[in-house]
Amino acid sequence: MVSKIKIIKKPQKFMCDYIAVNGHLPKNELPMRMRKMHKNTIYIRSNICKNNPKRMNRIIRHEKREMMFIEHGYSYKNAHKKAGY
Repeated sequence: MVSKIKIIKKPQKFMCDYIAVNGHLPKNELPMRMRKMHKNTIYIRSNICKNNPKRMNRIIRHEKREMMFIEHGYSYKNAHKKAGY
């Protein structure tokens, strides 16, 4: 099971089109600059955090669920679908 999760806010220039990603994603799914994430970490775009706290919480819940499904053997694609929004 996913243990304590660290949430790190990153600027849009780092995240680009990503709103949030987690350290359980297969590294080949990510750009090079994002491949050094730690397992129990969620990176979220900082402008999402300050503009809409409710949306940020929904996104973090999604990422946590996604991490749980990946840990249980789901592919990233299936975990993403199953995690919903």
